[in-house]
Amino acid sequence: MNVRQVAEHIQSYADGGTGFAVQASGSTYRMMHWEAMVQDGGQGSADIVLANLFGTIVAGQLTQLNQGEAVFVVEQQADGARLGVGVVQPD
Repeated sequence: MNVRQVAEHIQSYADGGTGFAVQASGSTYRMMHWEAMVQDGGQGSADIVLANLFGTIVAGQLTQLNQGEAVFVVEQQADGARLGVGVVQPD
């Protein structure tokens, strides 16, 4: 899979019945559960997400990282456990 394919996969889940919304720094991000993304797409998808992070959300605060193509946002706990992943939508 490439970045575009992973983004399309995540977006389809995030917009579907199993997706959820996370608010951070004044924006809302549609997400799918991290574990579901890894189960469906494998470690390769996880590697693509982590190499192309726009940012991470911890306790409602977005930290921009702008790695690679900066396509994905990951919600995680303070201890680093990943909860969800979404695709950044251009405004």
